[in-house]
Amino acid sequence: MSNLEHGLGGRLPLLEPSKLKPEQRELYNKINSVVVPLAEDAGFKSKDGEGQLVGPFNATLYSPQMCGSFLALQKMEEAHTSLPKRTRQVVILTVGSVWKAPYELYAHSAVAAKVGLTAQQIDSLVSGHSPDGLSEGELAAQRFTWQLVSEHAVDGDIYAAAQEVFSDQGLVEMLMLIGCYLSVCALLNAFSVPVPDVRPTRHEEDAR
Repeated sequence: MSNLEHGLGGRLPLLEPSKLKPEQRELYNKINSVVVPLAEDAGFKSKDGEGQLVGPFNATLYSPQMCGSFLALQKMEEAHTSLPKRTRQVVILTVGSVWKAPYELYAHSAVAAKVGLTAQQIDSLVSGHSPDGLSEGELAAQRFTWQLVSEHAVDGDIYAAAQEVFSDQGLVEMLMLIGCYLSVCALLNAFSVPVPDVRPTRHEEDAR
């Protein structure tokens, strides 16, 4: 690890809860009350033993107003999207596979397992492939997302297949989801945020 890296914070030191400024404390409390329990339920780590946030959540505390608004956007996307839960995780893992963002793939592999994707399907998505056994819509979403993120454009046949399943509204919502996780992956990779050294995610345990 270089002298620019700080353990689970990567290039950003983990911020101690007792030393947070009021705006940071407000955002910390929101993440601690909403995100941390969801992470624990899914099986990934978002906070260390000293109460410090890890993953992308530590970085958000460095700009609490802007990042608080971004987290609110993510919450709105999840609450109001027409995309099924499994499809959302297919999209998120596909973005992470192109960006090779370790923490994003670690966290959302756990979430994907919770919503019903198999260990083999998750591993395939993480590797940037189209898994066997996906629904027509999930496969269309994976191909659409992978080509857009990796090639910055979408071929007509791939676009048409996704549009047929999701409609124009669904495609807009998918693009908002893709955009959110492009931002998350950029943040994680720029700050070299690592994966916590914790127990295997649920899909890894199921594969044993």
